[in-house]
Amino acid sequence: MVWGIANVDYKFNAHWSASIDNQFRYEYTDGDIFMWLVRPSVSYKFKSGLALTLGSAYFSLYTNPNGKVPRPELRPWQEIGWKFESPTKTHTLYPRLRFEERVIREYAGEVLAEDFTLNCVRVRARIDYTYKFHADQPIGLLLFAGNETFFLRKPDGYTAYDQNRAWVGVGYRFSKQFTVQASYLNWYQQRTSSVFDQLHVMRLALQFQLEKKPKTT
Repeated sequence: MVWGIANVDYKFNAHWSASIDNQFRYEYTDGDIFMWLVRPSVSYKFKSGLALTLGSAYFSLYTNPNGKVPRPELRPWQEIGWKFESPTKTHTLYPRLRFEERVIREYAGEVLAEDFTLNCVRVRARIDYTYKFHADQPIGLLLFAGNETFFLRKPDGYTAYDQNRAWVGVGYRFSKQFTVQASYLNWYQQRTSSVFDQLHVMRLALQFQLEKKPKTT
């Protein structure tokens, strides 16, 4: 699977920011689109590094092989995280916890059901590490790694370990506003209650970080 990402962050001031995450996933073994998504959010960051985020997402999942119409999904989510930086800003550690509600328009045979229904509530525990070779410069090489574990609970009370994602990658900051990243992700995902799939994913990401400039007098 190849995973393309374009992420844009806009910083209003030292506390408030907004972002929109756009992704598509292409399954190489079957030669077709697996999924695409759009995920906007807004965040408030405290001076201590604590950050609170509210967001929503719209997904479109393509069946494999493509026999049915794409399945839409709405996903509101809430996140709390705390970013830690070394005094030189060379090392960054960012643990976070996300709660998301998966509301899916399921299949009714070969067509979609009339309404969206709550499929499950998921908890995602994630940690990111970044090393910047020249943290004091606007350009430079960086290395990063991370892990994210998912747990879910369905409306009927069923609770389970859902999946785990672990990744490592390299990036290059062309400026303070633009970064390109490439990474390998090992994705261990539950297919049924007793069957798990292991996927090998190449992720290519473009990151844009914009900031509101103060007015000059």
